[in-house]
Amino acid sequence: MILFPRDVRSLSAGLNYPPSAPIKSSKNHPANKFADAFLTAQSVMAKRSRLNQAWKLFEFWDDRIVEPMTVIGKVLDPIIENALKKKGGKEVGTAGDNLEGETLLSHLVNLTDGKSRSRTYLGSLII
Repeated sequence: MILFPRDVRSLSAGLNYPPSAPIKSSKNHPANKFADAFLTAQSVMAKRSRLNQAWKLFEFWDDRIVEPMTVIGKVLDPIIENALKKKGGKEVGTAGDNLEGETLLSHLVNLTDGKSRSRTYLGSLII
């Protein structure tokens, strides 16, 4: 079973080089922005888990997860919306349905009942 029905081109960016290198780095490439946001989101969540409920005191003025999740959402939302369009008006399925020829995303969309829940589950899977 594959994850997405189309290539998200996550490896299409060139390599990152140190500032002293004569070759230009591709830091602004969408794949690198996604990877950076993903790493930042993981780091923020790891810090929150170490602080337990006290993390709210450390992020009193700003929510540090909003910015990276916005970048991640720009990549995932069109993919989820496309899967929801393909699902159409079909009812929420069951886990015992036939999985042949189905992607993980389409299976996830068939088992859930909306974009936010699909996005949450998909985010949990890729992190």
